[in-house]
Amino acid sequence: MFRLRQGDGHRFADLLDAVSALDPELRVRFTSPHPKDYPPDLLTLMAERPNICNHLHMPAQSGSTTVLERMRRGYSREAYLELIDD
Repeated sequence: MFRLRQGDGHRFADLLDAVSALDPELRVRFTSPHPKDYPPDLLTLMAERPNICNHLHMPAQSGSTTVLERMRRGYSREAYLELIDD
């Protein structure tokens, strides 16, 4: 969720939707969002819009939930693998 200090919040998928709708000839690419920013509606939008590059970079911080907790990543190994399976 992106939020202005004194304003409403917006999801990454909403931002991507707005930018990709500006011009169908404009190619839109993004890199390495946090795993929480891969909800199903983002993946659906990527599939529907030909001008959004359909490349996903899923950085793997660790294969251990314990290590991820110590790194304060906010997600578990299991949640990460579930996201990839979806």
